[in-house]
Amino acid sequence: MVMVEGNIHELARCSIVNYNGYVLFDKFIKPKRRITNFLTWVSGVTPAKIKNSPTYDEVKDEILGILANKKIVGHSLKNDFEALGYYPEEHNIRDLAHYRQIRNQGKILSLKKMCDQLLNFTIQEG
Repeated sequence: MVMVEGNIHELARCSIVNYNGYVLFDKFIKPKRRITNFLTWVSGVTPAKIKNSPTYDEVKDEILGILANKKIVGHSLKNDFEALGYYPEEHNIRDLAHYRQIRNQGKILSLKKMCDQLLNFTIQEG
């Protein structure tokens, strides 16, 4: 996600992997509105990476086709679904941010902390 005019987040990259970690889709996406903050430290998005990227309208059917009727696992998925304009049935959503077993004293762990503490894997260091 990047910050765009109106102080809202907009999709700038979509990555989808399957159960085995095989990359099904991974593309930078040019937002419709003017970007005011690339949030590069979290998103990895830079002006050069989205310069010649497709718009969401150009890749929407491909993305939604991959996600249709699938179990979707992720972190704070509500934000992603809003950016995609896609709202799957609840029984297909596995949002790790809401699993009590991996909370810290009842608080939701950030994706960065979750990866660090549970997977011993560092992300968002850019």
